[in-house]
Amino acid sequence: MFGRVDITDIKGFKLGNAENTDAATGCTVIVAEKGATAGVDVRGGGPATRETDLLRSENTIDKIHAVVISGGSAYGLEAGSGVMRELENMKIGHRVSNCIVPIVCQASLFDLNVGQPDVRPDRTMGVKAVHNAFCGGEFHHGNYGAGTGASVGKFYGMNRAMKTGLGTFACSDGEIEVGAITAVNAFADVYDGRNHVIAGLLSADGKRIDGTIRPLKNCVAAESSYNMKSKMEPFFNKHKEETASESEPTEAVRVEPAPAETVEPAEPKNVPEVLDAPETAEVIQEPVPEEVPAVNEESEDMGYGITFNTTISCLITNAKLTKAQCNKLASILHDGYARAIKPVHSTMDGDTIFVMTTGEKDVNFDAFAALATDIVQYSVIDGAISAESAYGLPAAREFLRK
Repeated sequence: MFGRVDITDIKGFKLGNAENTDAATGCTVIVAEKGATAGVDVRGGGPATRETDLLRSENTIDKIHAVVISGGSAYGLEAGSGVMRELENMKIGHRVSNCIVPIVCQASLFDLNVGQPDVRPDRTMGVKAVHNAFCGGEFHHGNYGAGTGASVGKFYGMNRAMKTGLGTFACSDGEIEVGAITAVNAFADVYDGRNHVIAGLLSADGKRIDGTIRPLKNCVAAESSYNMKSKMEPFFNKHKEETASESEPTEAVRVEPAPAETVEPAEPKNVPEVLDAPETAEVIQEPVPEEVPAVNEESEDMGYGITFNTTISCLITNAKLTKAQCNKLASILHDGYARAIKPVHSTMDGDTIFVMTTGEKDVNFDAFAALATDIVQYSVIDGAISAESAYGLPAAREFLRK
């Protein structure tokens, strides 16, 4: 039977964090000293990535040596260069002629609106994360590494967002080992294993978690509440008004949500405490008041006043998988996102899942994929409940205590 283990118990991988808590950003590195067969699936509409094309099943490189998850948006990709240089110094990588070339894949999340936007993960931070991975110290989840500046629930901007962080979950039956590291930085909300929202869009008074889905649906045809410049029209399908100026304005569409279904995911033995979390938010039955989403309609630039996001995971295991199976598994694992993040994969998200395996233990692929999907789901939930309030953003534990 599978039971929960610490993410650092999975053999063949070294995990390290580095962060700047004052600037609210950081990076996380997962190193495979002997190389790992790997795959990736990028679903979000706004990714910032490095070396993901080489993971396509038809391409030559079969093994990689590290995955980096970082803050800093596209700027944070610089941290991967520091990781690559440090691995070269440690003689970790492919031998090419007289050189050693480490293969370092990476995805970065947007945290520039939380701390100091001019301070981002760089080469020095990448080097530090590698050092921390090999120093034998404790690997932390919560407000560490890539989770330092992570947040969720940003539909109405950062004033009603909540703090999330780096989540982990792992299990083993004594032979097969599998775990996930996830930086939870979604546009929307996080739900626990019973389909209760535990982190996301706050009410206007900040006293409860209202959630994103209902107000978002109310903007399907509501030009007045989701009005943006023409540059953003392809993203939000803004309806163009072509009638005469004296025409009556259209009324915002109100969409009533279907009753929430209780989700009871298949769980390994000793499943985490997150499934026993109390209900933290009631389904909102009253009409949602007119409010303005996080968009500045006076801006000519796409990024001004818009909250960019991204949830990034890396699944690590010793299951024997081909490169093609790693890619297929990465695709399946997004089901874990869909269970725990609602809505997910928006145009302003860069959601990305990596898979790394040392390839030691035979598995039934479909059965293993089902288990691994649960692991990703639980790691997302852990990213919410392990975070602590910071940078003016309350965390889920503030509501779980009530």
